[in-house]
Amino acid sequence: MLPLAGPDLRASLGPDVLGLLDAIPSPVVEIARLTRLPSPRLQRACFHVRFANGCAVKARRVESPRQAERLERLSSLVDGRYAPPLLGRCGSAVLTEWVDGRVVMPADATPAFLRRCGALQARLHQTAVPADLRVDAEDRLRDAPLRLERAVEDLSRCAALSDGEGERALELARAYVPRDVPVALAHGDFCAENLVLDARDRAHLVDNETLAVHAPEYDLGRTWYRWPMTGLERRAYYEGYREHGKTDAFARHFPYWAVTVLVGAARFRRRAATAGARYPLDRLRALLWARDPARLLHADVPAPEPGR
Repeated sequence: MLPLAGPDLRASLGPDVLGLLDAIPSPVVEIARLTRLPSPRLQRACFHVRFANGCAVKARRVESPRQAERLERLSSLVDGRYAPPLLGRCGSAVLTEWVDGRVVMPADATPAFLRRCGALQARLHQTAVPADLRVDAEDRLRDAPLRLERAVEDLSRCAALSDGEGERALELARAYVPRDVPVALAHGDFCAENLVLDARDRAHLVDNETLAVHAPEYDLGRTWYRWPMTGLERRAYYEGYREHGKTDAFARHFPYWAVTVLVGAARFRRRAATAGARYPLDRLRALLWARDPARLLHADVPAPEPGR
């Protein structure tokens, strides 16, 4: 049972998280909510839970039991040296080991550190993926241009994009759309915010609910969006990535992946009514009207201002 479980807390955790915690014999002594982008329209949430025996876990609630089951399966593929294992699943909730460490700070972003992180993402992309997941992902990617059109239409319909901006986004994407796209295990949100450094300064991926089988170029596009870097920092990151993978296809088709990622992020944030909806739209407009959009791959990207 939960000694801190008042009505509000129990409602916040939900029955699936409570079920997982109640199955652990040691009493809970502390719970802290970790969710960075709370949404009134989504049930997902994340909590740090500490027990009387000194152990700690991360409890996460996702959108559906099916998503939790998929997350459990994909997490089992990840090398345990780079990400904590899942400890249990109940309905729409999962538990993972808590990784003790510190968050990545701007001062950590040395060329050597960024090369290590790039290499880590490339090793993730080399993970063996079961055939059924690979086939499903390849089928979804064939429909990706159509889904992009629908997402742009949604943003135009709610006036987040003007008609001219929507047309330009699709024009740019079509000009750089790749033909044959491989799939891999992708993190979906590989960025400094989702890394923790342990006592030996080794990086661990700690927020992995976005794991999916997807194009590695899409994953690199998400990192370009989510991890602001200078051009020199970005080059160091890609140098590390090339120790285990290739960036040629990403560079050739960068405008397509950038449009896809930014439109998707803007659409998600508007639908979920989360903070920061302006940021992906501002990045998208800068891309659409750049003299040479492909050059933005290595352009300096400032961190978003608070509230954006």
